[in-house]
Amino acid sequence: MLGATLLCLFMGVEGFFGAFAAGIAVGAAEEAFPAALASVQGFSFAFLSLSTSPSWLQLDLLHGFSIAFFLLFLLLACAVKAGSVYLGARLAGETSG
Repeated sequence: MLGATLLCLFMGVEGFFGAFAAGIAVGAAEEAFPAALASVQGFSFAFLSLSTSPSWLQLDLLHGFSIAFFLLFLLLACAVKAGSVYLGARLAGETSG
């Protein structure tokens, strides 16, 4: 996966396309190389568990999801994003219009 990512970066393509292609190749080769797939899965799950907080494992979106909170959060996130882009453009000397 790392090799495919580096190859894409070397060719000037976004790196995640290489990782995506390698993931598809590993998934397609499941029957031909079961040991390789098990190795990749083991590494992926180990990395995932190290990079995520244990609190995410107890997340229950079916019962604890609030539409009002989601909409408020989405509105706030969009406002902060738009404001930061506007401020960055103004600081860079861009004018509106």
